[in-house]
Amino acid sequence: TYNFDQMQTGTANIFVGSLILIVVWFFFTYRDIRWQTRVVALLVTAFLIVSMMYAPLDVAWHGFQFPVWYPYRFSFVFSFWLIWLAGSVWSPKLTFSWPQIIGILIILIAVVAYLYQRLPKLNYLSSTQLWVGVSFFLVILAFHLLPWRGWWWLPAMLILVAGEMVFSTVGTLNNFSYLTQTEYQNLITSLESVTKTLPSKQKDFYRVAQSFQRTKGDALQGSYYGASTFTSALEHQQSDFMAIIGEPEGDNYVNYDGGTLVTDSLLGMRYLMQTTGIDATIAGTPANMAILPRDDTDGIYSSQKIINNIELSKNNQALPVAFAANTAALSVTSKENDPMTNQNRLWQALLGATDTGPITSANFEQAIGANLDAPSVVTGAFLKKKDANLGASLTLRYKADGNGPYYLTIGSGVSNDDISILVNGVQVSEIPSHRHTIILPLPNANKNAQQTITITLKKASVWLQDVSLYHLKTEVFQQQASSLQQNGLKISSATSTKITGSIKMPIGSGLLMTTIPASSGWKMYVDGREVDTIKVANFFMAAVIGPGEHTVTFKYSVPMLRYGVITTIGFILFMIGFSWSEGARKKRRVKDLTLH
Repeated sequence: TYNFDQMQTGTANIFVGSLILIVVWFFFTYRDIRWQTRVVALLVTAFLIVSMMYAPLDVAWHGFQFPVWYPYRFSFVFSFWLIWLAGSVWSPKLTFSWPQIIGILIILIAVVAYLYQRLPKLNYLSSTQLWVGVSFFLVILAFHLLPWRGWWWLPAMLILVAGEMVFSTVGTLNNFSYLTQTEYQNLITSLESVTKTLPSKQKDFYRVAQSFQRTKGDALQGSYYGASTFTSALEHQQSDFMAIIGEPEGDNYVNYDGGTLVTDSLLGMRYLMQTTGIDATIAGTPANMAILPRDDTDGIYSSQKIINNIELSKNNQALPVAFAANTAALSVTSKENDPMTNQNRLWQALLGATDTGPITSANFEQAIGANLDAPSVVTGAFLKKKDANLGASLTLRYKADGNGPYYLTIGSGVSNDDISILVNGVQVSEIPSHRHTIILPLPNANKNAQQTITITLKKASVWLQDVSLYHLKTEVFQQQASSLQQNGLKISSATSTKITGSIKMPIGSGLLMTTIPASSGWKMYVDGREVDTIKVANFFMAAVIGPGEHTVTFKYSVPMLRYGVITTIGFILFMIGFSWSEGARKKRRVKDLTLH
């Protein structure tokens, strides 16, 4: 049995069925099997069991990275091991001695008694599952005690084993409340209907952002390049960079759901998928799975089409996968919990510019408190209810200047448990889980349009950590993006592991910048020769090259793949040699016995 809690922090997921457990007991208690064999098998079994209880061994099994969810996921090895042990001795003629029967019944009684008294504490095991499981165990054991086994015995055993497997599978699946098939199909159908209309990637490379999400792996299912993912093997630099630019992240995931015009351009997000808001109450629809809205793109990104309640728009300021930039980007530094400043710094460094950049700080014109004192300075203010039994809110107002969107930053000390946010009277979806300061995109409104942000307290007091307002000047940004686009890579061919194209490096640039993470396995070739790569912002792959026309190729190969292949081939050859040696030894033994 298994459930959602077990997926996150539970014990190892093991199920092999009663037949295997009964026969494994026979294996370890059958004296005709050499004691040395049983001892070695017992040691291997003990090691596997300890590995599922001792975290350092679990990490070793998991490639020296701690598994996120599905703890002790290598437990399938233990299941296979038990099946292999049972398969090495089982036959329809298998019989048990009375000491073996008494021993296994004593163990069964002890296990059942232990589980029964713990049932109130085990939310993944019901009394029905326990007693049905015990019944299957006893019936299968009884079948092995029958003195006469006719033609019906094997079919009956097959039915028993299959029945137990089916019951356990259904019982386990009923413990999950993930989503229905309809919910899954609603979103996937809508997603695929849009993504299949995207331009071919054979001679192109671009990424796609979205304002709705079923999982952080939507891009994998929709077959497009995104910027969100969930994996236990996530490189820490991915999380570090997302934290720097104000996106929700963790040790095992990154979630691009609060992008800005700058990060969209910088990461090559050429397209944006947004929900139309239709059918928001129907489970599984894009509107039902909406996250932070990208109202900052209104009037800036050009709408392409609307399909199945998804609007696809194009970002004409998206940078190519590689482009010429200023070497000043090599020395750019980041400030912790200051994502808008970090974006501005990196953007300006790529241009080699010394002015303030397209992003500036903005002020609220008015702060109005309800059941609390409105602070004179919002950032870092402490809000406290006057009457703890009544609701309280802080209303913040500002006027749009008509030249670009605004963004609200929210510190890690402010969570969805603390506040809820309304923008112009519209409820913002839940604030994403975050451990660094993140960004909430605000509308790109007309000039002098009154904008209102209402923060409602869910607790008696709240600290508005890093709650600040910023403005992005669209005209300045578009001019700068166009400047970087002029010297971009013209792709001639593109696959998931190889991108080739040509680029003209102007005098004064010097840096071939890419939007490719500097992960181990990537190599860069300029005019047919491999060049040393460097990191920009401790994340992007780049290289310093001279001016002029160049042919550039980016290649990715799995790190240490060659060593893995050599090791695998060597082990196969060893096993073939060992099998041949054992076979030859058996033939000689049979021949010697025949001669004697």
